[in-house]
Amino acid sequence: GYARDEAYVALVTEFADGGDLERHVRAQRGERLEPTEAVAIALDVARGLVQLHALAIVHRDLKPANVLRSAGNWKIADFGIAKDQHRAMPGATFQQAGSYGYAPPEQWAGTQADPSADVFALGKLVAFMVTGGTDPDAIPLRCPALRQLAFQCTAQPAMERPTSGQVLQVLEQRA
Repeated sequence: GYARDEAYVALVTEFADGGDLERHVRAQRGERLEPTEAVAIALDVARGLVQLHALAIVHRDLKPANVLRSAGNWKIADFGIAKDQHRAMPGATFQQAGSYGYAPPEQWAGTQADPSADVFALGKLVAFMVTGGTDPDAIPLRCPALRQLAFQCTAQPAMERPTSGQVLQVLEQRA
């Protein structure tokens, strides 16, 4: 559920009994997922980002440990440094916060929270699922669609990245 008033934003989620994505990937042979499973998980994450961004919320710490499986679906968790863009304050909150390898360079520079940061992290998440690391260059050439998506999501500058909705459309075409 979701609630917002003048002082607080609250997100309430169910208990995730299926563990996190990092452990799921590390438990696989070769510590990587098959492309079809990676697309299915990325779809769940992209759907969550589309909903968050529609509410003007930027997660800012999307990483495998913050993607949890609940009743067979993958969901975004840990909103500790999320930013409500409707309540933007002058200056920056949690400047230079995030997780190394997943947060975009501009987030480390302390820029205002923007949904493109979550799209960047999703590109890194895709790379992690199929390679065990965060480098899109390591995505095998036999996975051209995932490779291209990861590079688009991690584009520099941030304004060249697709929106979460555009990422969702690409993933739906691949599913």
